[in-house]
Amino acid sequence: MVANNSKINKKINKMKEKTVLFSILFSVLFFLLIFAVKATLTNIELIKPENNVWLNVSQPEFKFKAISKESFNFSCKLLIDETNYGMNESVLNNTETVIRANQSLSEGTHQWKINCSDSNSSLVSETRTIKIDLTKPSIVLTKPSDGYTTKSREIEFGFVATDNLDAVISCSLIVDDAVKENFDVANDTEKTITLELSRAVHEWYVSCIDEAGNKEESEKRTVTIEKINYCEEGEKGEKLRITVKQPDENDEFYPKESIDVEVEVENRYDESLDVVVEAALYDLSDDEIVVDSEKDFELDEDEERTVTLSLTVPANINEKHHYAVFVKAYEDGNEEEQCKEDEIGIEIKRKSHSLVFENVSLAEQKSSCGSTNKISIKLTNVGRHEEEIKLNVKSSQLFLDWSRLLTLDKGDSYTGEVIFTVPSNITEGNYSIVVEAYYEYEEGIYESVIRKYLTLEVKGNCLPLPYKDVSFSLEQVSEAFSGMEFTIKVTVKNTGNVKTNYTVDVKEFEEWATLQEISKKTLVLEPDQQEDIYVKLQAKEDVVGMHTLKVIIGFDNVMKEETLNVEVKKTTKPASSIQVASFIIKQNLLWFVLVILLALCVIVLSVFVVKQTKGRRELARKLKRMETKLKKKGSKK
Repeated sequence: MVANNSKINKKINKMKEKTVLFSILFSVLFFLLIFAVKATLTNIELIKPENNVWLNVSQPEFKFKAISKESFNFSCKLLIDETNYGMNESVLNNTETVIRANQSLSEGTHQWKINCSDSNSSLVSETRTIKIDLTKPSIVLTKPSDGYTTKSREIEFGFVATDNLDAVISCSLIVDDAVKENFDVANDTEKTITLELSRAVHEWYVSCIDEAGNKEESEKRTVTIEKINYCEEGEKGEKLRITVKQPDENDEFYPKESIDVEVEVENRYDESLDVVVEAALYDLSDDEIVVDSEKDFELDEDEERTVTLSLTVPANINEKHHYAVFVKAYEDGNEEEQCKEDEIGIEIKRKSHSLVFENVSLAEQKSSCGSTNKISIKLTNVGRHEEEIKLNVKSSQLFLDWSRLLTLDKGDSYTGEVIFTVPSNITEGNYSIVVEAYYEYEEGIYESVIRKYLTLEVKGNCLPLPYKDVSFSLEQVSEAFSGMEFTIKVTVKNTGNVKTNYTVDVKEFEEWATLQEISKKTLVLEPDQQEDIYVKLQAKEDVVGMHTLKVIIGFDNVMKEETLNVEVKKTTKPASSIQVASFIIKQNLLWFVLVILLALCVIVLSVFVVKQTKGRRELARKLKRMETKLKKKGSKK
């Protein structure tokens, strides 16, 4: 027993020794691990320059921050393209540090990073890219030339900017020391900009900057926009003032379009003035008036008046030129002393394909059956391209079907006449004629069409042809009450010239009433004959207020309709005979008054006759009594 206990104790002691040994080894490894972690650099944070940035210096500065949990300072070096470009041996932990490249970098793309180390470890940062550009862009002005002079207020500026590295360059157009426009331009590619400037001498140049911040300015040039005097001696005097309300600056117009020039004129003089207002479409490129218009009138003291003058753009106008609308107002006979003017720049454009009818007219607006008439046509191509055209003149009612194929160059016109005879077998009336031009011919198809419509009045020598028509009226002949029946009278008249079958129908009442009866759903009427149809409906329970229904009269494939407003009144009890009589009296008031008057006459006459009859009887009785008395007296004697 003792021996066994001894063996057990020995085993226990050996196990304890092993446990202590393992604990010692684990502790040593744990402290070594902690020491190793504390001695390792954890991060290098790159701050500037940012990745893929452009720089315009050859020895840039590089900012970073090294971080450690144990060391307080490190040794760090700047690596550019894997070459040492500078070192700092006293970099503080978690502190922004700058290393400047100790050699000049060539223009182009470079990669950089930071490598730091202490006594126990070394760490390399991420790699970033920088682009070095030390060269300014070059700028060549292309237009207008220095000292350029023009009458057009629209000036096209052009230049070419070139850079050694950038694909895109940022530039600005400066006119009279003010930036007019900013834009990005492609490297070594001409850029043009159009501006509208005042009539004066202007100085201009271009400034450009590349991505690295290298800035350059072009030479400076001048451009002169000459003053155009629409007034004979330029603006003079203070008696008049003008304001151009229409068109607006840079409005667009097309050939054969009318430019409505709206001008307000004010008389500031203390007496009335005879005033002339003129407007002109002016070709600034050719320095000439294209078309003009004028109006004259008397303007009272302190009076303001707005007048409108129309200028039609010619079909053959050169849309590549510059144009303006000039306006002036002057005292009649005294333009050299009292004249005010204004100018509005406009744009003339031409559509790719476009036609206009300059004239479509009838020689006679009225014709008799069997007579001859004529249509005059002027068609102009105001588009940019030659046109193949199909010109039609048609009227199915007049049995007119005329057609012609044309070819018109840009700005050209076709002028022609179509002579036709008015048929003898039509009725008098107004007839429509359509004149149409198909154009923009592509692969056998005309893509576009324009139309003009004419109306010819035909009267005289015409054969009467049968026609059908109808007129009808609606009348509510009894009041409508909730839940009760009411009646509508429909008076139908044949307004055609032949006997016609008509149908009668009622619609759009279903929500508030039910149809009880239509006295006749079909009827036949001779010309000018009319007939009354009665429609009975019953208003639904609890329906009150104003409601509508439609009565439809049909013949052949024609449907005509009329709408009737019906007021449905609330019913508290069935209508009494007195209410019915009252409604009938209201509907027939004139006849009712006449009947009453007739009755009164009969009563008065009857009373008179009765009184006369009673008087005669009383007189007879008196005479008889007197006769009786006389006989008695005679017998006594």
